[in-house]
Parts: sequence; C-alpha cells; structure tokens
Amino acid sequence: RKDGVAFWNELHVSPVLGEEGDVTHFVAIINDISERMKYEQQLEHKANYDDLTGLPNRNLMHDRLAQALIRAQRRDGVVALLFADIDRFKIINDSLGHQVGDRLLVTVGQRLRESVRANDTVARYGGDEFVVVLTDVASVDDVTQMATRITESLAAPIAIDDQTLRVTLSIGASLYPRDGREAATLIKNADTAMYRSKELGRNRFQFFTAELNEQVLERR
Repeated sequence: RKDGVAFWNELHVSPVLGEEGDVTHFVAIINDISERMKYEQQLEHKANYDDLTGLPNRNLMHDRLAQALIRAQRRDGVVALLFADIDRFKIINDSLGHQVGDRLLVTVGQRLRESVRANDTVARYGGDEFVVVLTDVASVDDVTQMATRITESLAAPIAIDDQTLRVTLSIGASLYPRDGREAATLIKNADTAMYRSKELGRNRFQFFTAELNEQVLERR
C-alpha cells in the first residue's frame, strides 16, 4: 500500500492487441484479498490448533508425527511418543468447576511446551490428555530425561485465583521403530503404557513393552 505495508492481492494481466495483431500494451486489474486470506488463515488455524491451549490439536499432531516418522525412516533414526494424562483431573473439574479446569489445562500445556525442545511437538490430544512427539532421539536415556523434566516442571504448585493446585502426570512412552512403525500403533502403545503408569500409582513414567501389551490383551 502507499504507506509501505504489504498486503495480499490478486493480479490479472491481459494483453491488448493492436490492428496488426501485435501486443501494444497490457491492462492489469488488482484486487485486495487481505480479508479473504485472513479468513482462510483463521480457518486453517482453527483446524490445526486447540482453541483453549493454543497447542497443536490431534489433527496437526498426526501430521507432524507422520513427517517425523518419514524422516526417521530415511535416516534410520528414532522417534519417541509420550502420552500424558493429568491425574485425578475429573475431581478437580467437578469440585472446582470447569473454568478452573480449563485454566489448569492451559498452564499444564504451557509447562509441557517449555519443557521440550523447539523441534518437538506438544499437542492437546483431547480432554486432559497431551501427546509429545520427540524427534531425533539419540537414546532411550534422552526419553527418560525428557519425561523427568516434564514431571519436574509440573511439580511446582499452580495458582488459580484463590486456589493453589498441585497436579501430577501419568506418562507412557513408545518408540519408533521398536514399538511400532505406524503412527496409530505408536499412539496405542504409548496410551497403553500411560494406563499402566496409572495402575502403578500415578505420577510416574512407563515405557511400552511387548509384555505389557500381552497383559492388556489378556485382561480384555
């Protein structure tokens, strides 16, 4: 624009022919489509990000996990998937109200995001469940250290209005390619490991193992 601000535009250019059929000049029509682009960007953001926490939602998480698996397959690398669930969240939600519960989810999401590296993905999977995709994992120890860092970040009390809350996470982890080569398998196995963490007393971290999966299938 005249003030130097860039804007989205759509430009149509048409040649004008003279009497002998040669191009004498061009006619250009330019349309300001800033509002349309803004609306499309809003739609794209809504489709890929959680309204409450601002984190990637399940849709975007699946996309980033798929990309991470493709890169890992090419480089013979390792990807870790952490499935985290807030312990006793329903009690907090029911006793203190949904507004407190929502603000708690926002804070937990922020602390998770601050705990991981810039190239990792923290997503709200749904309800009080979060998924962390760790790329370029060098060793199992890296995953354990990251889970420990996440647990420690949640150890500090959370102040919401006149309430001081202490929350913990139950975390399960699966590794590509050890625990599965497909995204759905990795998510299912990390979820299984997370429920095993709850069975063992909550506020802990558990890797998925084949033996653990057999126990789950046997119970079913």
